[in-house]
Parts: sequence; C-alpha cells; structure tokens
Amino acid sequence: MNDTISSLTTYLNCATTLYKDANYKSTSKTYQVDTAYVGDTMNDEASSIVYRPRS
Repeated sequence: MNDTISSLTTYLNCATTLYKDANYKSTSKTYQVDTAYVGDTMNDEASSIVYRPRS
C-alpha cells in the first residue's frame, strides 16, 4: 500500500497517523475519524501507518 492511500477508515476507537516516509519518518498527519480524502499533503504519499487509542 505504499504511496496509494487517498482515504481511510479508523480502526475501532483509534486515531490513525500517516507518515510520508517508511519507518514513521518525515511529515505526518493524524486523523480521528473516517476520512473520505486525506488531503493534498498525504494523498498517495503515505508509506507508514500507526493506530493509537484516541486521547
């Protein structure tokens, strides 16, 4: 799924963070809810993903 994400569905009650580079490096953006379009910054750019409990 490298560099192909345009939308996302959150997992259970988690926040989802996308990172532009592998190994959780570079620019990141966190989403709290299902997102139809991740925005120009992350569209087809994400190489790492992390799920964390919402705070």
